[in-house]
Amino acid sequence: MKSLLFIIPSRSNSGVNSSLSAIYNNIHERYKIKILVVTSKGEGKYNFLSDSFINNILNAYYNDFSRLYGKTKLLAIILKIFKRIALMLSFSIDDVICKYAAGIIEKHEHYDFIIGFQEGLAMRVASNFSNPNKYTWLHCDYERSVSLDENELRYYNKFKKIVCVSKYTMCKFLQRYPSLKINTCYIYNLFDANSIIKLSSETVDDSRFNNSYFTILSAGRMDPVKQFSLIPKIAKNIINNGVLFYWYILGGPENDEYHNIQKEIEKYNMHEYVKLLGNKNNPYPYFKSSNLYVSTSISEACPMVFNEARILGIPIVSSNFGSAMEFIQNGIDGQIGPISELSNIISDIIKNPVLYHNMRKMCKFSTTYNVENKEKLNNLFK
Repeated sequence: MKSLLFIIPSRSNSGVNSSLSAIYNNIHERYKIKILVVTSKGEGKYNFLSDSFINNILNAYYNDFSRLYGKTKLLAIILKIFKRIALMLSFSIDDVICKYAAGIIEKHEHYDFIIGFQEGLAMRVASNFSNPNKYTWLHCDYERSVSLDENELRYYNKFKKIVCVSKYTMCKFLQRYPSLKINTCYIYNLFDANSIIKLSSETVDDSRFNNSYFTILSAGRMDPVKQFSLIPKIAKNIINNGVLFYWYILGGPENDEYHNIQKEIEKYNMHEYVKLLGNKNNPYPYFKSSNLYVSTSISEACPMVFNEARILGIPIVSSNFGSAMEFIQNGIDGQIGPISELSNIISDIIKNPVLYHNMRKMCKFSTTYNVENKEKLNNLFK
């Protein structure tokens, strides 16, 4: 049985870690899988690498100082002193830390493949392993992403394969680094459809959720790229079109963006129709109890939530970001349009039951989707 080491930056509740969880659930019977978490942020149920010393070094160096305690905090102080001295000497110790950690791991553990499962920190750590079978995953839109540094290309050149999560993601990455074309491919995120269906049967755990009217759902982290702050204005326009509905937004944390959305709800007096429900450990009962999923994002590399909605038979309306066409059959199982037109698109769907039910009837998760992408993964790890 071949062994795989996946490297992730944290255990935070994110699309990247959901993607990794789905990969694990789909292939763990075929491979021995361990996961190295660079920092201790967030929570997760993974088979962690057992070398706590290495975890402490990486965690001390890369984690927020305020989140550390005990010996790890002391170690962080020492490393930060060295970092300041190095910067004064125009020398970076980041690669020294990563290379040291990789060397210790390789000395005590053997892995057939090393996978940096996200651009940035996880990729940088993975690049320092001597194992030639190194892969890295890209979960971002490179048209909008910020480079790691001016020497980013030298990290990517160390990898045998660079795996993008959509065709769009791959195209944007290769526009920046055309020399990496031969080593770059795309594999869509896998899904555990049975688990999603099972979880969706649980009870909605929030008394604020009411689906007595047509119910719209949006979900994701509180980040400007999601453009949730535009929802109250869109909702106001829908109300002006003479349509009643409820629109719920799932996600956190309660940061500046979260409060900005609350201000927009107040500005447009949408308290009755638009509600922020915060993070949910299990969002799928909310999907199942909703009529429509709406994405207002500026950009998505691989919108996993579209397939999650499709698994539960929920049609999708989306802003016209680059990868949307890969995941929605426009006019068949959902609709795509400019953000300025979403209020009219949603109003038409609610007003036209025949249109809505035809979309819902066509909104199905392809049985070949996981088969094809799992086969691509298995070919990578031959």
